[in-house]
Amino acid sequence: MRHARSKMAFAVLALGLFQGLGVAQAEQVKASGCARAGTEAGCIILQDGDKTYQITSAKPKPAIDTYGTVTGTIGSKMTICMEGKPLDAAEWKPDPAKACTN
Repeated sequence: MRHARSKMAFAVLALGLFQGLGVAQAEQVKASGCARAGTEAGCIILQDGDKTYQITSAKPKPAIDTYGTVTGTIGSKMTICMEGKPLDAAEWKPDPAKACTN
């Protein structure tokens, strides 16, 4: 009986640990700024304050040196861009009322 309780306690503990290791909630991001060319060819980044996001996959595709707002989730995939946090399921909304300065 004692051995059965130990097994049960271990199973409950293990289940709790595995549930804690589940898929993390994706961090939602809304950032505004100028779309800029990244260091790597074809990469587009956006700086908002002290944070940099890689918005290459945003839809519609951001035009370089245009101001806008991007919403999406921080992705965990490696990219060739090597700068900024990559955004998944990103949506780009240009704001023609604001201009980017070089």
